[in-house]
Amino acid sequence: FRSTPQPHTDAVDFLFSTPFDEIINNPSISLQTLLTNALWRLENEQLLEHEFIALFARMTSEKLPVDLATLMSRV
Repeated sequence: FRSTPQPHTDAVDFLFSTPFDEIINNPSISLQTLLTNALWRLENEQLLEHEFIALFARMTSEKLPVDLATLMSRV
């Protein structure tokens, strides 16, 4: 039995209805939110190949905080 995740937590917004391309290209979305949404979509087989590539293209230009290294490694 898998429960449906809540649309919002205290730590991160889950942007289920927002196209991932919009999430990647929105500079106001935190890296934690971006990576968490990417991981959720990967785990649920909802991240397309071009979105995955775009995510890593964006991440090459970002300075990843140490506290997000584990999350990034999971993606």
